[in-house]
Amino acid sequence: DGLYGVMELQPGQVNWGEVNAQPLPGAVRLWLWSVFAGNSQFTCTYRYRQPLAGMEQYHYGIVGTDGVTITPGGKEYVQFIREIKQLRPQAQPGAKAPAAYTARRAAILHNHENDWNMERQKQNKYWDTEKHQLRYYEALKAFGAPVDIIKENKDFNAYPFLIVPAYQLIDEALVERWKTYASKGGHLIISCRTGHKDRLGRLFPVKFGGKLFDLIGAELDFYDLQHPDGQGAVRMGDHSYGWFTWGEAFKPYPGTEVWGHFENDYYAGKPAVIHRKLGKGTVTYVGVDSRKGDLEKAVLQKVYQVAEVPVLDLPQGLLIEYRDGLGIAVNYSDQTLDLPLAKGAKHLIGQLPLPTTGVLVWKANE
Repeated sequence: DGLYGVMELQPGQVNWGEVNAQPLPGAVRLWLWSVFAGNSQFTCTYRYRQPLAGMEQYHYGIVGTDGVTITPGGKEYVQFIREIKQLRPQAQPGAKAPAAYTARRAAILHNHENDWNMERQKQNKYWDTEKHQLRYYEALKAFGAPVDIIKENKDFNAYPFLIVPAYQLIDEALVERWKTYASKGGHLIISCRTGHKDRLGRLFPVKFGGKLFDLIGAELDFYDLQHPDGQGAVRMGDHSYGWFTWGEAFKPYPGTEVWGHFENDYYAGKPAVIHRKLGKGTVTYVGVDSRKGDLEKAVLQKVYQVAEVPVLDLPQGLLIEYRDGLGIAVNYSDQTLDLPLAKGAKHLIGQLPLPTTGVLVWKANE
């Protein structure tokens, strides 16, 4: 029904991690603001009171073990609630976000069954499915793009940019939807390990990866995996990007551009990043999981350039969103950061420069 919210936002220290450290002061408020900025309709906490018995005795609550004393995280809940009340007269529900922001809108296609399948057959013990997906998310957020994590039941055409990272389990109907999306003007970005198996986890009885050849404009020649101390690198433009967990080499069809190629080993020179036009849109395939995510970011930046959509270059950890006529920035980094685009605007919450765990809210339409 389109509603978005968070059921269990932790109010402080938890009990389930390997090392259950105290969150930084302001972190709980930062998380609450992040959820709100993402256009949520509700946020729930787990738990209200720290339990006195059971496996979660050391999980913080809004109040402590006496049932009345508000914990530090509980106080940040109170602060957030007061700030939301303060903003109600300033908010404009349904107000359009700035056009430059919505032009960057992107979706990342996700399916838990893909994750489970790849995590059970890593092929390289250092492969990390979630980390691979986050490389694309973090790059998009550095561009100042609104990003939705979607499932296949969503309308792909609602997003100018659709990222499909390591989407191993597919069927022909999904491939046709991707073709249609690009043909109508969408920009489709696919990454390594996509399309190798059917929905039941079986390899297709065609050439390896063959279900995507027509879509991406190339044949998958082979894939390679390296040890962490390997020197694998991909050259794209003037930069070299390291990799070792997964790399795919291609044989491009006529008309398919080579954006990046392997720099070493016996397959030096073979294409690793390819791009083609399809109808009114484009299809880009990134055959490598890079060490730092810098290759993925460079590819996305080039796709946005091809689409003639300007992007921001936000420092890592600084996120911006818009909702209800408000601009919202949150600082997850360990640095105090500036935000030039908010200068001159009417600041409603917070101030610049923005400290670690800081939140800034400004009037977006003034």
